[in-house]
Amino acid sequence: MKDSTPELWNQSAPRDGGVGARIIAWVREHALLFRESFEHITQNLIASLLAWTLIGIALSLPLGLYLIQTGLQLITGPWSTSPGVTLYLEAGITSERVTALQSLLEEDVRIESAIHVSPDAALDQFSELIGLDSLVEDLTSNPLPSAFDLVPATGLLASDMARLVEELESIEEVRDVVSEGLWLNRVLALSELVERLSLILAVLFGVGALLVTASSVRLVIESRLAELQVMSLVGATPRFMRRPFIYFGVLYGLGGGLVATMLISIGILVLREPALAFLGSYGIDVSALGFDASLVMLILVVAALIGALGAQGACRRRLKSLEI
Repeated sequence: MKDSTPELWNQSAPRDGGVGARIIAWVREHALLFRESFEHITQNLIASLLAWTLIGIALSLPLGLYLIQTGLQLITGPWSTSPGVTLYLEAGITSERVTALQSLLEEDVRIESAIHVSPDAALDQFSELIGLDSLVEDLTSNPLPSAFDLVPATGLLASDMARLVEELESIEEVRDVVSEGLWLNRVLALSELVERLSLILAVLFGVGALLVTASSVRLVIESRLAELQVMSLVGATPRFMRRPFIYFGVLYGLGGGLVATMLISIGILVLREPALAFLGSYGIDVSALGFDASLVMLILVVAALIGALGAQGACRRRLKSLEI
């Protein structure tokens, strides 16, 4: 007569065969535990949906701030190292004075380069930009002034930049000074604020997701106390008894990660038009924000780890209190 298959919690079963038998027993054991965990979650779908929603919201808020901060970095990236300054000169300035001004600007250690843009060159650039050559040709005179494109020295402090702009504005032949540094510093400060806020929220909501998972797993433990006590009496180890609840935590975490992904996707769809208008003005595509398959996989992995850690904490505390 063929021997019956030993129970999975009987630790002598894997040792009775060779390596192949142990591997088969290990795979069967985990497959059975995973299936039982999945079936329990589907049978208690309302409670599971509530847990997934709470975890998903907790994960989606810092993730949304991360995407906003990524967009700000894409905007400031091209100018973050050397914000430019455009110096517009008064009409009718002589070439001798332009040459003198260029020498003065190039001697300033706070200025890396100073490129003079003549009115004719500025008109050609404007014509290429708008693509209306015929309109430009109909102009009887050139309305654009002479200008200097300045590149400040790398690492120039914001206070030194502001002082430089004030000095340039005080030059008699200068009509206007347009600096990218002011708005750039504001956007960089906003980007840093959003980054720190996203880190704080990631920690806080990560702990919240841990607690939600731990509470959900503890409810499952309470519903199976009698089974756990019987397993303890027949020799099951605490490690083995914790294993199915770890699967519960992983499944709760994965479900929460999927909910977070759906919430972010819905948010992107709702905000797509204004995001296209805003980022498109800087030549940036919304797809460059980085919400792709790799980020989704990272979200699911992090969510699964949070679920596993929450389940581990709930199991250790509850099983220890039961002394089993």
